[in-house]
Amino acid sequence: MSISKGCIALLITGCVFFALLNTSVAQLSNPQIVKPKCGKRLVEPLQPQETSNGKRPKIEQWPWVGTLFIRYGNDEPVFACVVTILNDRFVLTAGYCLTSGRAKVTPPDLMVRLRMDSFDRKEQKSIHEFDVGEFYLSNATDSLAALALLMLSSEINLNVFARPICLWDRDEGVVGRNGTLLGWKSNLFGGMEQNMRELNVAVVPSDMCPMLPQFMVGKMCTKVLGELTFGHGDGGGGLYLEEEGVWYVRGIIVKFDVIGLEQQYLSFIDISSQLKWIKQIIE
Repeated sequence: MSISKGCIALLITGCVFFALLNTSVAQLSNPQIVKPKCGKRLVEPLQPQETSNGKRPKIEQWPWVGTLFIRYGNDEPVFACVVTILNDRFVLTAGYCLTSGRAKVTPPDLMVRLRMDSFDRKEQKSIHEFDVGEFYLSNATDSLAALALLMLSSEINLNVFARPICLWDRDEGVVGRNGTLLGWKSNLFGGMEQNMRELNVAVVPSDMCPMLPQFMVGKMCTKVLGELTFGHGDGGGGLYLEEEGVWYVRGIIVKFDVIGLEQQYLSFIDISSQLKWIKQIIE
């Protein structure tokens, strides 16, 4: 009897082993794309490159950052705003990126570029371009607080050159926390510097932003740490916060902080009040 039981046990063990082996082989022959976790960098740790104009970030450190361009007729696409990747089809930016400009913007006019950290064509070897199939504007009570979600016409390969960021859905406040903003710094001639810059900020009480309207709903204020603001090249950019090695987007920079003037304080749209709308669209 004991021998029979031993044989049965060996038989069961062998079946389990071969089942696991076959499963592994099947996965190798027909791999399923596993979506990466949000808020995780492609490579770390990396230090920003120090230049005479400030810190130039490594794009691998910020794989959820993209740039939005607008096509006006047959002209070369014009830089409009910074965007933030939320998943393989949607990016987040500010509503004013689509509602201000030379003409009314439609989805075919829009193009998103990923892995772009320089306007220098010699350094744009690994850029990926996506057309926009549709966009959605939030019904914010204040136009200054409107957000925009862009649905790309094709999926982003999140396992190769990009990562989504996490949405901050915690209840606790963020005053006192440090965050990061990415964008392009304005130059003395009204244009933008060639290379993307990284700016560190601290979240402070909203009444410390002198240009932030008191009536604005969902407002946030930050104090620039070190060098002053970029200027109009940070439009649509996100306020990125880190929590235990995971990065979250909590705010989108407000329009009138994107006017090319050096300021010590930057105001942001607090996206926590619009999370329900965001999730309804992207999920």
